[in-house]
Amino acid sequence: MKTIKDTFTKTYFKLYTDKDALSYLPGDTVKFTLKLFGDGEQISAPFIEYEIHCDEDKNRTEKGCLDGSKGEIEFGFQTTAPGFIKVDAFALDENKNRINVNEPVHGGACAGFDDIKQYKEEPQDFDKFWKDSLALLPSIESVSARVITREIFDNVPEGYRLFEVVVPAVDDNSRPATAIVSYPTNAKEGSLRLRCSFQGYGISSPLPIFLPDCIAFCVSSHGFAIGMPDYYYNYDHLGLQGFGFKNNDKPETVYFRNMILRDVQMVRYAMTHPLWNGKDLWCVGGSMGAFQTSAVCALMNEFVTEVTVNINWMCDVGGEEVRLNGWRPKYTEALRYYDTINFAKRIKAPITICEAGLGDYVSPPSGITSYYNAVRDAGNTGIKITFIQNRAHGGDTRPDAELITFSREHKI
Repeated sequence: MKTIKDTFTKTYFKLYTDKDALSYLPGDTVKFTLKLFGDGEQISAPFIEYEIHCDEDKNRTEKGCLDGSKGEIEFGFQTTAPGFIKVDAFALDENKNRINVNEPVHGGACAGFDDIKQYKEEPQDFDKFWKDSLALLPSIESVSARVITREIFDNVPEGYRLFEVVVPAVDDNSRPATAIVSYPTNAKEGSLRLRCSFQGYGISSPLPIFLPDCIAFCVSSHGFAIGMPDYYYNYDHLGLQGFGFKNNDKPETVYFRNMILRDVQMVRYAMTHPLWNGKDLWCVGGSMGAFQTSAVCALMNEFVTEVTVNINWMCDVGGEEVRLNGWRPKYTEALRYYDTINFAKRIKAPITICEAGLGDYVSPPSGITSYYNAVRDAGNTGIKITFIQNRAHGGDTRPDAELITFSREHKI
């Protein structure tokens, strides 16, 4: 067996559990197997060290250092309460100094899946806040003369048309709603599904998607012009460094409010497009895009027919007080109005969470599980979630990615 000291393009760990990683109950012992690889081949290290952290007690850490000469180790962790278990690991040399591993462990397991719930209750005036916020939007009828559409001719596949659309939103002093829109040229009036997608965290132009049965609106999170040169989309140029992470003392000043209102305004406009069949509205997004998707679908619940999200961000924003933290704004009372779960509970269309990572601590698995359980408990017609072992927020980048999936589904 080759050792970690040999030359490899990429070294990485893979984590396995002795049964379905979502199936453990409080009091169960989770048995883990951790394997070390180099370019798809199992390799050895003098020692492998592991650390375990858990939602049930953020201050509880268990550690161990085992012989790594076989390229794998086995260890266990006894749970005592509902929550997720996070595993970290390190390869060590003969002197027990850490050796760089390109891809660390991205995984864990869950105890008491059905009992993991949102920690902070929603504000009593949640619906009123959003009703008042929506009232800031001018009607589509009143702004229709100011909607700008510009056809884009570069890099358009044969048989499609591509447009930039600019729609006035909150007021004349804020950015408008913008989107890149595509549809097949041979589509007949009233024949297409409407697909609206939303962006993850960052600042960039949305990219188009071309689907034969859809008119696709890919919405800019920030209301930016579409297809500008790369230098345009830079935090300093746009003054958006740390957007969403500051000015969160009042719900009215949270950056995400106008973002969500722009999203709603664009979907309202999209529903006026003559190619839409008037019935199928499919909303899609990942990470911050899943947050936006959930918000739009809650605020336009009566029109939405299908929801597809993944690695949902901003779930259970108050949970950081009692669970392992994710990467998101520091909790304030104002952010309860932006908890993705509070939006999700209001969605009646079927929801598919197509990917969540057992090792994702940008969007922690406890938050996404709380999302799933809240939707289930609210009487949604159907929700499905798929967790992936060895997946962090950015996905599994191992060269021989082996998708180990665990799914749950609830239907009425």
